[in-house]
Amino acid sequence: MLLQTLLAFRPGKNDLVFALKTFLAAMLALFIAISLNLQNPMWAMGTVFIVANPLAGVLSSKAVYRMLGTLTGACLSILVLPPFINSPLPFSLIIALWVSLCLYVSLLDRTPRSYFFMLAGYTTALIGFSAVADPTHLFDISLSRFEEITLGILCATVISRVFFPLNIGGVLSGRIDQWFSDIERSFKDCLAGKSSPETIVSEAQRFAADSTEVHALAVHLSYENSVLRRQTRAVQALQHQMVLLVPALLSLADRVYSLKESSSHFDNLLMQVQQQSEQFMTGTPPQNQSELQFIPPSILHKFEQMLVLADAREKLVIMSAREAFIFFIQHFQTLRLIWQCIKTGQRLPDFIGQREVSDPQLQPGLHRGLHRDYDVARRGALSAFLAIGLVCFLWHMSGWQYGFMAAQITAVCACILTFLDNPIPALASFRLASIYSALVVFIYQFAIFPVVHDFFTLMLVLLPFFLIFTSMLPYPALTGFALPILINTAMGLNIHNLNQPVFGAYVDNSLAIVIGILIPSFTLALIRSTTPELSVQRLLQSQWRDVQQIIEKPVLHPWAYYMRRLLDRIGLMAPRVLRAPSIQSDISQSLRELAGATNIIRLKRTVDQLPEPFHDQVAQLLQQLWNWYDARLSNQAFDTQQVLEQIDQLISQMLLQPSSMLRDQLLVALTGVRRSLFQQAEHYVVPDQPIPALGETYGWRG
Repeated sequence: MLLQTLLAFRPGKNDLVFALKTFLAAMLALFIAISLNLQNPMWAMGTVFIVANPLAGVLSSKAVYRMLGTLTGACLSILVLPPFINSPLPFSLIIALWVSLCLYVSLLDRTPRSYFFMLAGYTTALIGFSAVADPTHLFDISLSRFEEITLGILCATVISRVFFPLNIGGVLSGRIDQWFSDIERSFKDCLAGKSSPETIVSEAQRFAADSTEVHALAVHLSYENSVLRRQTRAVQALQHQMVLLVPALLSLADRVYSLKESSSHFDNLLMQVQQQSEQFMTGTPPQNQSELQFIPPSILHKFEQMLVLADAREKLVIMSAREAFIFFIQHFQTLRLIWQCIKTGQRLPDFIGQREVSDPQLQPGLHRGLHRDYDVARRGALSAFLAIGLVCFLWHMSGWQYGFMAAQITAVCACILTFLDNPIPALASFRLASIYSALVVFIYQFAIFPVVHDFFTLMLVLLPFFLIFTSMLPYPALTGFALPILINTAMGLNIHNLNQPVFGAYVDNSLAIVIGILIPSFTLALIRSTTPELSVQRLLQSQWRDVQQIIEKPVLHPWAYYMRRLLDRIGLMAPRVLRAPSIQSDISQSLRELAGATNIIRLKRTVDQLPEPFHDQVAQLLQQLWNWYDARLSNQAFDTQQVLEQIDQLISQMLLQPSSMLRDQLLVALTGVRRSLFQQAEHYVVPDQPIPALGETYGWRG
């Protein structure tokens, strides 16, 4: 598979430009390190490939936090390690604990700040293990390592930002424009009946993944010079609104499909809604709060006409469809205004989210809106601790001179690869790359370098190899092979002022790299490794726990907070489908249940306004829903028919109540829960009694 991918690889112009820039940065770092007579110039050169990224903002944000992390790791090495450096057990234990703690925090932080924690961890291992052979020079080693790594980071950053920079702003603008176009098309197809519910679910999954990607890119904006540089919070506000359209689109698609399945009487009216909506959505963006809330009366009148044609059951579906339609249109208009403000550099109006992204009291909630997997963080930290402990044990028991390098490689690999669901394939690529890099180093050191006598010639002989493999870095399928072969080759060449290759040192160095990769392979496979199916199952369980919290606790956060959190997980599930197509049904089910969660929030917000006995009945229904999610978490059987009967009973009772806004809101919420969580259930049977007017309100506004 890897061989086929390598043979099929054809670098484009941008790939070659990126590779050439990275190579020049590596050579600049190497030249400066040699000129300053730094201890190990290879660290400056290798660091360039570690931080390399085609996007200038991503590279710069990594660079800032990597430098701070390196400085923190160096300071800790100087302040904490000296008393223990001659005591192998406590010394190894302290480094292993520190690396594990930093890795744990890094795994929980899904911002560029995570690089700070990771570098603070394994920089201590790089410095501490190097100082074992000569404890008296710990400060010098710490300073040298900081200088070398910082030099590599600075060279990579300067070259990336000065020569043909590829900014995130342009990439992000293109992604957002495409997102607008795609979701508008899905909305129109939904109303026109051109898309099946399965198609809409598949598209909604892509929208969720794209929204997660927008957030991931937006956090790097402040580190580049693009037109969006000062718009980080505004873009995040845009992303927060983007996620709200997905459940509305899913709900609308389901209701429209139900109406078309029920009768053809509504087809013409739905087509008119679609045509008039298209004209409205492509017009001038709204400029104030009243325009954001405005829906053309001619469109709303079409829903009134549908209500006239419908029976009682169909009226419930139409009310729910109208609710989703209004919500979608209003938030789509909000998105248009936010995006217009971002592109023109204007400040966001207070009424559409400036407070959401600037109020310090709300900031903690926004950060908590991202999923954090504490179990993965714990297991990743434990696997790193055991790997470092094991390699230190073998090192001290054998007395091997190059054992310190194996320990260093172990710490780095354990940190980098634990971010993957299943790091074993990546570690296999690392092992294969290590073998190939050892052969490359052998050829360079013993066949080519003996005839190289100046730096320019050195650059020429290194250029072909590094240009080819660096151009592979932007491609995920090849990164796991290209990155280790680049780093291992750069480190293995160990270029410095007095380059006199020794075969024994070459063998020890290559063996240390291989062992340093094998040991974390074992611990990661034993503790951290998982399958895409298990990862998705864990994310689903987190979804269910969140819905339970919505049910049992007061709804304190804005509705958008819960949607961001739930949709963020769906965005994390989506990439795993490529490796495990069988999980597609789980993701589709989770997307449908997302709309159910929105209606559970509506039930929570209406329950306290209800008179007896409806208050108690809705409370009992919510408790039954909580029990259902609890049974799913514990993998126990649960009679969902009882929940369905409770919902139908409540709908029947509310239908017979006098017409009011509260009644219509509750009916919309109950209908939404029924259709979202019980797709396979038979149609609701309307009681054979006179029913007061339905649909006299325009639903809940969120």
